[in-house]
Amino acid sequence: MRAFLAALQMLIARPGRALSAGAGVALGVGAFVCTGGITATVSQQVAESFDVFLATTVTITVKTQTDAASQAGGDLPAAVGGQGADSTGGDGTAAGSWRRIKESDVDRLRAMDGVQAAAWQASAELIEFATQTVPGRWNQEGCQAKLVITGPGYFDAIGGHIEGSQLGDVDDAGLRRAAVVGPEVATRCGLVPGAGQVMVGGQVFAVIGELTSADRGGGLRDAVLVAAGATRDAPFASLVRDERVVVHTRPGAAGVIAGAAALAVLPQEPSAAVVAHAPDPTTLRRSVDQSLTSLALAASAAVLIGGAFAVANLMMLSVSHRRAEFGMRRAIGATGGQVLAQVLAESALVGVVASALGVLAAAWAIYIVSLSIGARAVIDWSAAALGGAAGVAAALVGGLVPAIVAARSQVAESLRH
Repeated sequence: MRAFLAALQMLIARPGRALSAGAGVALGVGAFVCTGGITATVSQQVAESFDVFLATTVTITVKTQTDAASQAGGDLPAAVGGQGADSTGGDGTAAGSWRRIKESDVDRLRAMDGVQAAAWQASAELIEFATQTVPGRWNQEGCQAKLVITGPGYFDAIGGHIEGSQLGDVDDAGLRRAAVVGPEVATRCGLVPGAGQVMVGGQVFAVIGELTSADRGGGLRDAVLVAAGATRDAPFASLVRDERVVVHTRPGAAGVIAGAAALAVLPQEPSAAVVAHAPDPTTLRRSVDQSLTSLALAASAAVLIGGAFAVANLMMLSVSHRRAEFGMRRAIGATGGQVLAQVLAESALVGVVASALGVLAAAWAIYIVSLSIGARAVIDWSAAALGGAAGVAAALVGGLVPAIVAARSQVAESLRH
């Protein structure tokens, strides 16, 4: 107790030196607590803003037989403007001769436990099509966009948000020719739902809606979407490069559905299907936590080590300047152990004060950062306590060598200085 009182008197007598010695420790503790708190805040923000739609989405993609024939050097079934062979297909869908995923396969997938919606689509490369923005007059210049042929229930499966009307049962049955365009196509080509038309493959489609966004569909902003039933007489087989089934699952069921999806939609050749699904949010949160925490601990440890060296350097300087003081104490009966205890007490007090200031500064920093990004501040007080303890330990380690030097100083030699 007497050692701590003496140490406190020395620190009060030399506040500038005490602050200099504790600056490194305060910085290290502040960095530890701040990075830990910001890690927790960012992790929570990432987890809260994680796209739950992606976490409940499974996609199954296969190359079409047409594309396989093209890559092998075979003849394409048809070209734009021509007539494809067997364009009506046995299952009543567009170009049934090339479609590898039948509607009955999609129905099998819809029947699986955990599936809320599923729909087929076929995608083509960029195609050139004519547009009509003024009734009765086709524009001289055409437009380019990706063609997407959709199956029944497609917009429900992708969580599509439509301005205007969406493709429905009438279109799926082939009773009318209508199209929905992505926002980039609508802007670039001047197409307005209810007033525009497009001509694709020699067929005229009325633009009835604009797909403003999709929760589970990617790459549709620059696309023209038409119903499969409305393309029965149009030669699109040569354009399509892949087929896809988009599946909306219940939360937590995506992994299970993905494991059985290939066999469900392509039972004759499941290895040809490529299944993709997003990671579970819990897994993502754990991964983010581990990565950010490791980075925070590494950075904080480096700063704390620097703080320990700073304390050691300044305490050694203090000991060298106070040789006469230590010699006087030894001369009046103080033991080497008491001198050692006093110097270590000074280091510990520096660590305590510096750690407290570091934690306080870190708490304010976390609050300011969280406020700036609109997140709820998260301060891990257990980590703050650990950081404070590490700061005191670093200060003690830094003061150990100077304390030993002071304790071993000879009385006569110290008094000469």
